[in-house]
Amino acid sequence: MHIINSQDPGPWLSWMKRPENKNLNINEARVKYKKEQILFNEQQNSYIASQVFQQQQAALQADYGPNAGVTLNKIKDVSFALSPALSSISAVTGSMLVEFVWPVTVTGNPTITVANNQAGGGSAASFSYTYKSGTGTNVLQFEHNHGPFPANNGGFSANVLSIGVDLVATGASVGTITNATDGVYAAPTYTETGGNGLLDMQVTVASNEITSAVVTAAGATYQPGDVITFNAAQLGAGSSGGTITLAKDNFTGDVISCAAQTISLAGGTIKTGGGAFNTLVNDAARQQPNPPLYFAGASNTDTVVAE
Repeated sequence: MHIINSQDPGPWLSWMKRPENKNLNINEARVKYKKEQILFNEQQNSYIASQVFQQQQAALQADYGPNAGVTLNKIKDVSFALSPALSSISAVTGSMLVEFVWPVTVTGNPTITVANNQAGGGSAASFSYTYKSGTGTNVLQFEHNHGPFPANNGGFSANVLSIGVDLVATGASVGTITNATDGVYAAPTYTETGGNGLLDMQVTVASNEITSAVVTAAGATYQPGDVITFNAAQLGAGSSGGTITLAKDNFTGDVISCAAQTISLAGGTIKTGGGAFNTLVNDAARQQPNPPLYFAGASNTDTVVAE
């Protein structure tokens, strides 16, 4: 602790009136007054310097402490990369992006698990995205490789024609009917080129053309390009022909979502630091080499497309 023992000599005239100084000749007085001034200023400056040093040391300790005053590394955001689309028939690589505050270095193959609601007929209720790239940066890319599945029946899929879907309104093309009678037909029979689920439709006909075909019993494992051909006399006595060619927008797809979880390291590591640093990143790395890998559920989802 620094204590100022020397008294401030104060103004010259006041100092000269003090009993110990009033009998000094002018030269003696000036020398003594100057010495007292110097001693007082030195002790005052020393005290100020000690206070600054203590404050600096306290700040330095805070920088290295568990509650240091820099931003700690953590996961800021997890999102699906919506391009390319998760296509259920052709081979596709789906991606997820994980954004940290500061760059991280990755070893091994950490994974993230996603859930599949299987509304589109996919066979897997969950599957993994595996680390692919991004070490040395603050954005990591995770990938899942799918397909091809020509029968539209992979782990995630879009092969379901859901109840209430109007196939014509959602993109199916229709063929002309011969001798059709205008009206609404419940569950006319047909032949098909694909699909194995039970599928009923309420079909509306006008001017020898199908104007709507609303699914009334869901069917599965169809795919775009499958052709439904109505049997003779199904759309009016003496009628023949009439087709519906399914399109990708007719299908309900699986919806993939990412729940709150901790990234699984799977024997690998994710550590703060990588690439070119600046001072603040180095501070973060020094205090927190291993960032928390828990994150809230992704704010968006990815929907499978039948193509």
